Parts: sequence; structure tokens; C-alpha cells
Amino acid sequence: MGLCTGDAYGNQFFNPKNWGDRYIPPQDQTPAYPDGHTEEFVAAQLVPPRQWPWHEGSQMACGILVHLRDNGAVESDTLLQLWTDHFERLESYGPHTDLVTNVRGGGDWNVLTGDALAGAGSQGHGAAARTAPLGAWFADNLELAAQQAQLAAELTHLHADGVAGAVAVAVAAALAARHDTPSPAEFIATVVDKTPDSAVRELLRSVRSYAGTTEQLVARVGNGSDARAEDTVPLCVWVAAHHLDDYPKAVRTVVSVGGDMDVTAAIVGGIVAGGAPANGPPPQWLRQREPLPEWCEIPALRCRLGVRGRCLTELRAGFGAGGEGFFPFAGGFRQGATPGTLIQQVHVHTAIQVVGFVLEAAGKES
Repeated sequence: MGLCTGDAYGNQFFNPKNWGDRYIPPQDQTPAYPDGHTEEFVAAQLVPPRQWPWHEGSQMACGILVHLRDNGAVESDTLLQLWTDHFERLESYGPHTDLVTNVRGGGDWNVLTGDALAGAGSQGHGAAARTAPLGAWFADNLELAAQQAQLAAELTHLHADGVAGAVAVAVAAALAARHDTPSPAEFIATVVDKTPDSAVRELLRSVRSYAGTTEQLVARVGNGSDARAEDTVPLCVWVAAHHLDDYPKAVRTVVSVGGDMDVTAAIVGGIVAGGAPANGPPPQWLRQREPLPEWCEIPALRCRLGVRGRCLTELRAGFGAGGEGFFPFAGGFRQGATPGTLIQQVHVHTAIQVVGFVLEAAGKES
């Protein structure tokens, strides 16, 4: 349940009042952090008041999950149509607002995406910000997670770094969902291995064995201030790798260093929420996060997804055990499978946990 809640939490810190009397990193330059800045921020356990709105990356992540539920794998035209049908927050979509608007008007996304940024394709971090649930969905197959992430990214990002950022986040989320608890260096090395050649990959390689502070790392790889994948994803993967068992600490750590905080917190939260089953946003964070769109069809989604050999409906909504249904695996959906025949390695429940709405809905219904 990490991506949307991380997005919403990070967004609160663009309001200086929510920092209290702490140092606020500037948005337009590499900050010079005071000693102990991140540790102090994390220890303060700040919880901003009022409802926390989420942004377009969360809505698009919901779209990815609904799309995978219905199709089993990325189908480019269908996924883009779902996004354009349900996309409501064009004001926060930055340079791709015209793309969504023109596709809605009948434009060809292949042409429009290729024309972005004078034909260079977007190297921004938007694709990376929405991709964690896809990685968790394909947790049993890292190569497939990487391939599917590339397909989903290329709908809006054709630059090598924009695509590589999405692939890296998807692989990181898949690794977290496996619960293998590798060391941070091993975790990052695996992400590097599956990430395409790019500046993102080289920066990830450079931080694999980094053992300094988060603040010092920002000077090397950035904090998302430039809104590019290469100045966002390496920091996020490093923070997630070092805090896979502590969602609030992971999210607060990446927020503490400033930058594009809703995006970095969404990426880190999306990756880390796929770890230990009990590791997710605190209940208070869930209560304060803005509800997600009704079109996500939570009850239908819950009953069609398996959780470690048991139907998620039984687990969350208190229905009886047994019955046949649709249970997903890496290659798509298998109709008529019983819970006992679900492939155990598939952590599909984590994909929903990563997006962030199942427990909230189940609590309302039970």
C-alpha cells in the first residue's frame, strides 16, 4: 500500500509549515544539509494535518493494476485507453498533459510520444513513479517484470533514461516482493543487472556499495529536483534497499532530503511496501490519504487475486474458503484454478499492497 500513500505524504512537505522549525532543503539547487538532518527528520515522526491528496502517478499506477487484472500483461493500446478514459488530474501531469489530451482527441500515441521534447522522448521520472505495482505483479520473473515495465514506460517515455528508470523501479519492487532479504549491495546489484544501458544504470552501479549518509548521496546522484529519471531513481533504489523492513523510515528518509518529494516518496514507498507483509503505511497515514477513485473496482479486484494460495476475498472480506476463480501468474490468468493450485512464488497480493487501497476497503466492508 505504499505508492499512493508515499505520494500523498511526500506532497505535504512542499508546504513549509509542515517542516516545523527544521531545515527545508531548497528546490533549485543541491542542498547543504546540516549535520544529522535526515536522522532528526526521521526521529521527529512528522504527520502533517488534514487530508493528503495524491497525484497523477498514483492514478496511473491504479490503472496499471486494473489493466493487469483484466489482461494479465501490458497491452499498450488498451492500457493507454484506460489511462485517458480515467485520467482526471491533467493539471499535475506536467509536459505530458498535451499527450493525454491529444490521445483523447484521437491522436496516435506512437507519434505523439515520439515527438515529445523535440523528438528526444521524455527522460523524466514519471514512468518510474507509477511502475512499482507492475514489478510486484511479476515478482516471480525479473526478466518479465523488466520487459513489461519497458512496454508500459514507452507509452509516455521513449528516452533511454526514462525507460530505464521505470525498469529499475519495477525490478526493485519485484525483488522486495520476493521477501528474500538480500543485502543492500546485492539488492542494488540485481537491479543494475536488469536495467538497460543508460545513465540511470551507471548511477545505480555507482551507489551499489555506497555506505555514507543519505544527504551526501544527494550530492552524487540528485534528489529528483530536475524531474529526470537519472537524478531520481538511483537515490530511491538506494534508500529502499537500506530500509526494506521499515516503510515509514524509508519514506521519511527520502522526503528529508527534499527534491521532488511526492515522486521520490511514491517510488520508495511502492518498492518497500512489497517487502514484509506487515510492512506498510501506518494506519494514521492511510486515514489521512485521500481515497482512491471508485473505478479501481476494489471488490472485483480483491476476489480475483490470489494470496499465497488463498483467495484474497477469504483473507480480507471474511468469505468462505474454496471456490474457483481467476488466479494470475506470470503469463496471464488461468481460469478455473483453485486456491491450492496457485503458484506460490507469485506475490500478486503485493501489487495491490503497493498501490495502496485493499486494506482500507476491506476494513470498511468487514
